[in-house]
Amino acid sequence: DVGAGITLTESAAANISGGTVQKSGFGTMVLSGVNSFGAAQINAGVLSVNNNTNLGDTAANGAITFNGNAAAPNAPATLLVAGSMASARNITTAGNNSGTIDVAQGATLLSTGVISQTGTGSITKTGQGTLLALGTNTFTTLNINGGGTFASGTSQPFAATATVNLAGGELGLFQPAVPANVAVAATTLSYSGGGYVSLQDSAAASTQLSLTNLSRTGQGVLVLEAANGQLG
Repeated sequence: DVGAGITLTESAAANISGGTVQKSGFGTMVLSGVNSFGAAQINAGVLSVNNNTNLGDTAANGAITFNGNAAAPNAPATLLVAGSMASARNITTAGNNSGTIDVAQGATLLSTGVISQTGTGSITKTGQGTLLALGTNTFTTLNINGGGTFASGTSQPFAATATVNLAGGELGLFQPAVPANVAVAATTLSYSGGGYVSLQDSAAASTQLSLTNLSRTGQGVLVLEAANGQLG
């Protein structure tokens, strides 16, 4: 339990082993070692990492579970990705709780695991960096805040029933490494304070976003742009 305003930093020479590591308290815990624990659960505050090895056993790639308390919205359960990294770990929420993925400016988190959601919680992408989600994801509420990018090159970056709330960031839907038609669906795209939706086509394949509802809350402009000069 790391209290508010406190930062606890693991030595780079250390190895945390065992089952599930739980981060509690509103402070920050920085993982720096090549750890071998089984899984991570973030109940409150910030768990900061630079590398997938910081998050435990890289053979099993145990899940990251957010258990943020809805009664403390100003101190969310946050995974801070301070450096570019790739991870095949599943990311999920517990109960009706929520989690935040904060990717630092200049960094990219390449996620190939499944991002899911239990109950009425949500996943929030914040920070100036990029979350590139390439798994077949099933979560239903995505908040994009803070000017960074939530990007994907798959047809299911979130559930087809998802609500995407865009507030000052970018939703980027791109072509996969091998060009193919990409058809992404969501129930609602809501924006406030402005934001970008970027779509990338290739010479022979298209990227589409289908919505049931498009809504604006307050002031702001939604910009639809072609990532490579082609659109439609």
